[in-house]
Amino acid sequence: MENLEPHQRLSIITAANDLRYVGGSVLKAGSHPKAWPFAQWGATVAFEARKHLGDAHGEQLDLGWEFAVAEAARHSGKFFEDKSLMFDGVVQAFRDLLDANHLAYFPTDRRGRAFDFLRDDLSMTTSEGEVVLSNISGLFMLGMSPERAADMESWGPHAVTLASGIGRAAALFTGLDIKLLSRHGNHELPAPTWWDGKADKALASSYGGEFSPEVAVALVSIHSAVQSARLWTGTNCCEPCASAALKHRFVVLYQALRSVQLLRDSSIHLGSLAMGYLRELLDDSNAKVVLSQPLRNLRNGWLHLGFGDIATGLGETPNALTPVVVYTGMGWRHSSN
Repeated sequence: MENLEPHQRLSIITAANDLRYVGGSVLKAGSHPKAWPFAQWGATVAFEARKHLGDAHGEQLDLGWEFAVAEAARHSGKFFEDKSLMFDGVVQAFRDLLDANHLAYFPTDRRGRAFDFLRDDLSMTTSEGEVVLSNISGLFMLGMSPERAADMESWGPHAVTLASGIGRAAALFTGLDIKLLSRHGNHELPAPTWWDGKADKALASSYGGEFSPEVAVALVSIHSAVQSARLWTGTNCCEPCASAALKHRFVVLYQALRSVQLLRDSSIHLGSLAMGYLRELLDDSNAKVVLSQPLRNLRNGWLHLGFGDIATGLGETPNALTPVVVYTGMGWRHSSN
């Protein structure tokens, strides 16, 4: 570290902060629904940390996971801005997951079809009265392929492999063992509640019934990411984790607003109710600031750990929040929440 330029040190410090925060959060979550969105964020920061180390320093890390799975989980956080799938490809991915999820709960070889009315294939999770997750959103967050989504027995091993890669990255970048790592991150685990139903009926009536099921569940998934970031990212363990939590919230907010913008500008027919809500959201002055070019630049630098473009403005001892000021000219008000 001592031989690195300030902007190079900042990249490693930021990656370590992210992995300390998310690694401790995932460890504490266990089987709590919070584990799903935090595993997605963990896959994102571990994927970017590994890529940065290889690109910038020629170090290749073996995180023991399936690269395609990690890549899919990482790109799921972009929602409609996924540049490999593009908008229509993301919509199709949700369509495929809907079909696969239905097959998992209604297998073709099932018996007693007369009792299908007793079967459900949609589970919604609420926390403190707020909807925070759907089972289909969770499958998307973890980069689950349709083939695996159709087989419930593959879900557990898939999640374990992904979480193991996050844990290995956290250990390599922070040097902390499980006991010390578990002291970091968000430890709030409010009791969740669930309600079950049939996806086709629930999604047909959501958002005023103006979206196809695949677009509706995509919006539910974006909503889930925002809600989980809003409710579960706060931490009081240390300043590095607090800055990492702020980064987490900001990136989720940016990607949610950018996805809503892409939906508004897409070729999908939008009814009057949907268009009205989208316009109201995107015309908000705060939304315009988040989607402005300076904050786009902050998102890129923070997420990809590349600060070479602002190297001359960082000073000799930058910390993880210095890019906020340099990219945007804004100060910040620190808050652990």
